[in-house]
Formats: sequence, C-alpha cells, structure tokens
Amino acid sequence: MAQPSATKPAPPAATASGKGKPAPPPSAGGKGAPPTTAGAAGPPPKAATVTTSSGPPPGTASGHKRSPMEQDFDRLRLLDKLDEGVDAFGLRGLQALCTELGIPFNELDMFVLIWKIGATQSYCVTRSEWLHAAHNHKIEHLGQLKAMLATWRASVRDDPAAFAEMYCQSYDFIRGDDEKLLPLDKALRVWPVLLPEADRFAHINHWLQWCAQQYKRPVSRDIWRQVLEFSVKVKDITTYDPNDKWPTALDDFVEWALEHTGKKAASTAGSTAAVPSTTAE
Repeated sequence: MAQPSATKPAPPAATASGKGKPAPPPSAGGKGAPPTTAGAAGPPPKAATVTTSSGPPPGTASGHKRSPMEQDFDRLRLLDKLDEGVDAFGLRGLQALCTELGIPFNELDMFVLIWKIGATQSYCVTRSEWLHAAHNHKIEHLGQLKAMLATWRASVRDDPAAFAEMYCQSYDFIRGDDEKLLPLDKALRVWPVLLPEADRFAHINHWLQWCAQQYKRPVSRDIWRQVLEFSVKVKDITTYDPNDKWPTALDDFVEWALEHTGKKAASTAGSTAAVPSTTAE
C-alpha cells in the first residue's frame, strides 16, 4: 500500500521588500504604518470660529440714544475750552445754563441748582454729576429742571437743614481745585449772597468789613461752617459768650464789632445833638 505523500507547507507571503519576511503589523504613528493613499479619507476639518461683536450699534457712542439732557450737556460743554480729557462744562457753560433757566448767575438760585446737581469742583459741572442728577431727580429736559428748581428753592427757604446742607456744600464749589482753603476774596463775594442781612445774618456787613480789614487770610472749612452757626445763634452780639467754644476768629470779630458799634453810636448821638431842631414851636 502506497504511503501518502507529505504536504509541503505554503511559502510565506511576499513582502514589500520581496525577501519573504513578513511585514510588521501597522501601528499608529509608527514607521510601519501603511502610506496614506490619495483617495483615503483624512480627519474632518475643524469648524471655522465665528466672532460676533457685542459693541454698540453703528452711529452711537454708547449703544443707546442720547437723551435731551445729555445733548444739552454736550452743547454747554462746547462753550468752554477746558483741559483735554476734562468731560465737563465750566464758567461759560454755567452762565449759559443760568440764562436758559431764567436765574441770575452767582446768586442764590444758582447755588441751589449746584447743590442739587451735586457739583463739587470750582465752577464746573462734570458729565457724571449732570447725568446722575437728571436720573436721580427724574429730569428729562431743561423745562423740567426749571420747574424742579422752584421746589428746591422753597426747601432751602423753609427748611434750615436743607439750607445748611446747601451752604456747606458750596465751599468746595467756590474754593477752586488748586486751593486748599477758600480764598478770602471769593468768600467775601458769596457770603452776602448766601447770608443776606435781611433774613440770615444780621451782622453780615460788619463781618465782611472785619474780614477785609482785620482777618485778611483764606477761610477754612471750619470757619465757613461756624459763620453759618453764628448767624443762626447770635442775633445780638451783646449776648455773645466766648465760653461757648467759638473759633478765635469769631471771638476777635465780636470784640471788634462791639467796639466799632459803640464808637459809631457815640458819634451818631453827638452829631444828632448838634443839628438844630426845625420843628415849629
């Protein structure tokens, strides 16, 4: 019986080098990775990033329509040539505003207006002060501002606390940004406006005279406030008590005023006696 012939093993598969060695298995990124053919699908392209702008719409500076009050501010601002970067209107703009509101410049109504606007720089109103005042008092145009001014004026006239607040705040507005203390010449111009003799300060004329002739120095914030308190509490200087811890300046003023008034009274009495009577007997 014939023996079956042994089956020869199959030769190894041909390799890329043709030497009969098996090709290494493909690996990611390895040297044995099969080359990519032109028709093979590559990784999907990255989606393009779309940038959107969140800025104000074209034609506006802040993304909203400018209110009439903001337009009025810009108009007044153009009247003054302030330093670059100063977003405010100054003396000319303030004078124009007073004219449009029908109030005299540098008189009580103007200081009431400045008080409610909240301006604290020397004869200057900034954009933020102007717009905050418009928002807080719900003012949309100058007509409403003029109407509100009448209400504010009445509060200053009738409410001592409101008047004191307005008076004290005016110190910074009058003083000037470059001054640490209020120059005396500025104080002498404003005191008779805020503290008139008829209804506020019976001794204002003597006070102004003494300051100009004797005091001759800048006015501190404390003196500014104490003068208001003096005008309220001391209606008759003969009742003045230096032990009430008044500033030395007021002690000196009262001493001068008593002496000055006494000499004036004696002189008046002597001149009256010398005038012959014209009354028919």
